[in-house]
Amino acid sequence: AMTAMGMAQTGSINEGSLPEGADARLVRELEGGVCYTFVVLGTDTVEDVAIRVFDEAGEEIGRDTTRDRQAAAEVCPERSGDHQIVVEMVSGHGGYVLSSWSGAGGAGGSDAGRRRA
Repeated sequence: AMTAMGMAQTGSINEGSLPEGADARLVRELEGGVCYTFVVLGTDTVEDVAIRVFDEAGEEIGRDTTRDRQAAAEVCPERSGDHQIVVEMVSGHGGYVLSSWSGAGGAGGSDAGRRRA
């Protein structure tokens, strides 16, 4: 579905498993001026997984606001550098897969990766 929207996968796919209340932290180099969508999909024992993205200074620049076994956050960093991606198991437990995408969309563009209420 993401490639159909003109997006390309960036970086490797990360897989893991977390108990409730735990988190996994990954560092990913992101290019300034490029928008990225991070997507996390949890297994059927996951009730709510969250994702947050922090810049080099530790400032949060993106987060998921849904309460579901899938999460997405779009970020468009101003500067290139190492960014921290945090996957948090809010409720439930089990496996997850994290992928990142870039391309179409971006600030003020597509709603890709965003969920409407």
